[in-house]
Amino acid sequence: MSDVEKLDNWRVVEAFIEENGLVRQHLDSYDEFVRHGIQQIVDEVATIEPEGENYYVRLGKIDVGKPTIKEADGSTMPVFPSEARIRNLTYASSLHLEMNIVYRDGDTEEASVDVYIGRLPIMLKSEKCPLFDLGREELISLGEDPDDPGGYFVINGSERVLVTQEDLAPNRILIEEANKSSSSTHVAKVFSTAQGFRAPVTMERRRDGSLRVSFPSVPGKIPLVVLMRALGLESDKQIADAISEDDDIIRELIPSIEVSVEIANREEALDYVGKRVAVGQTRDYRLKRAEQVLDRYLLPHIGTKSSDRLRKSFYLGQMASHIIELSLDRRGEDDKDHYSNKRLKLAGDLLMSLFRVAFLSLCRDIKYQLERNAVRHRRRNIKTAVRADVITDRLHHALATGNWVGGKAGVSQLLDRTNYMSALSHLRRVVSPLSRSQPHFEARDLHPTHWGKICPNETPEGPNCGLVKNLALLAYISVGADEREIESIFIDLGVQPLEEIERGKGVKGAQVYINGRLLGIHPKPLTLVAEVKKRRRNGQINNEVNIAHYPDTNEVQASCDPGRVRRPLIIVENGAPKITSEHIAKLRSKEWKFSDLIRRGIVEFLDAEEEENTYIAMEPQDVTEKSTHLEVAPNVILGISASIIPYPEHNQSPRNTYEAGMVKQALGLYAANYRTRADTRAHL
Repeated sequence: MSDVEKLDNWRVVEAFIEENGLVRQHLDSYDEFVRHGIQQIVDEVATIEPEGENYYVRLGKIDVGKPTIKEADGSTMPVFPSEARIRNLTYASSLHLEMNIVYRDGDTEEASVDVYIGRLPIMLKSEKCPLFDLGREELISLGEDPDDPGGYFVINGSERVLVTQEDLAPNRILIEEANKSSSSTHVAKVFSTAQGFRAPVTMERRRDGSLRVSFPSVPGKIPLVVLMRALGLESDKQIADAISEDDDIIRELIPSIEVSVEIANREEALDYVGKRVAVGQTRDYRLKRAEQVLDRYLLPHIGTKSSDRLRKSFYLGQMASHIIELSLDRRGEDDKDHYSNKRLKLAGDLLMSLFRVAFLSLCRDIKYQLERNAVRHRRRNIKTAVRADVITDRLHHALATGNWVGGKAGVSQLLDRTNYMSALSHLRRVVSPLSRSQPHFEARDLHPTHWGKICPNETPEGPNCGLVKNLALLAYISVGADEREIESIFIDLGVQPLEEIERGKGVKGAQVYINGRLLGIHPKPLTLVAEVKKRRRNGQINNEVNIAHYPDTNEVQASCDPGRVRRPLIIVENGAPKITSEHIAKLRSKEWKFSDLIRRGIVEFLDAEEEENTYIAMEPQDVTEKSTHLEVAPNVILGISASIIPYPEHNQSPRNTYEAGMVKQALGLYAANYRTRADTRAHL
């Protein structure tokens, strides 16, 4: 037997679960929200400016404390989850925001005040929770179950989970053929998302071959050429160059150019848009309003300043070239069910959208209170102008009822404590937002890209079948890396940015996208992809980055955004796995953790997109010269519930599905601290 065949790869799986637990994705997402997300929302608002006053309020740092409870006698005491459960309390901590009053005349300012603005529910076992990093003995002394995974909230004494939501990836161009009944033949859609604001942009190709664009706050559909002129590309040549250099594609543009032949320059194009958004106003106002609408509502993820207009026109050019290539059969339709086109929203992202709404309404309230004080000639006091219950009630109510912003219901659910496994399974559940009543056959199907990411068996029977899924054992969800940092690395690696390329020079090469946004062109895509992978394995690039090359359309797609499901694979070089029996021995002796394998470039995380460029061996003995990766263990394609079934490969497939559902209904010890818990509906 060779060294490879003796490998005990299951040790790697154990190391992963020992280090990360089974609900790491929720904890990491929540920690990211507390560390950066909250501050980012405050920085987006930055100032509160009361009208008719000679000062404004500048917002500074926000601070999240440790979980506390205000007792009846007015004292503030630290609180632990076990106490919150028994006394029907909410496990939350105080938020304090630094505020400065700055006077407009001469920019003098008062000393900054630390103001209490509300309470944020704390996720158990997250960084802000006192149980974080405690040993088994300490947890037992606090009355906690040492094996409890955390990852949920305690609201009014009941345990609530934020269920992961599956959604189509934002900021990605998705093209498809239109249905037979519509007036268009092909459609391209982008869900452009920036700062919690979602603006879908749709481009369609009419039956006569002309292209039209629709986006929020502008009624009707605008011809593409008019929109490109309004964004600053005045001549037909500039517009054609922004779309493509291919003669066949440019020929397809002729109907679009003919449709808008009367509109010759940028002002006329802006007026065309202005007539739709500001009906019956003066020409100057129409032009100004049209510019505002284009900056704010058209593709906000590219930017909302006037300097971003050129990049927006190039992006629209990209959409147009994709649609025309689809109509010429040069590229296929995008598969909406491919997991590279999906993003999962975890607890952190869900709380971020909720907190943004709550914080904005608090700021409006502060502004109103300050204006009211001025009318009543009261002394201005910033602390009394802040009504702290605005944020508290908003967060509390949403978590308690499950009714989220955007009209979604059932986002927060009562943690299923029938037994230990049902609780774990509930924390790893993924829900698709599609309606239960319509038959979405494709959406319910098991897709090949679910391999190793979504359990093939654990899904309910009945109307939710295939829409409610569960994560596989080693699936992990990306938290996201800084896009600007990755962008600068790519430019160092020889990507020519769009702004620098003069169209018409005939720069040949592959288009390079980061998170669905066209960055530029690289002459040798395979070299770029190989170099990025090499740097990632050496630890020079964040390991959250994934990159894939599509040879048929000559594109490179790189992603570093949050919400992608990724899974670990062992790297194979020169026909041999990089992991050896010495590495396994180090894991067994606890000298190494799973993260050491990542740090040393032995194991790497791949998402569905990068997996398209790999050749993965199932067992160590299957590795050939062509293999790029090796499965950590074939049985980790299953989720928590299905992993308990003995010999599942000898069963008919639906039997495994039934058992995965029934495992969660068995009665047993649901928690080791059941004697100190007062659950209303618990069975032992």
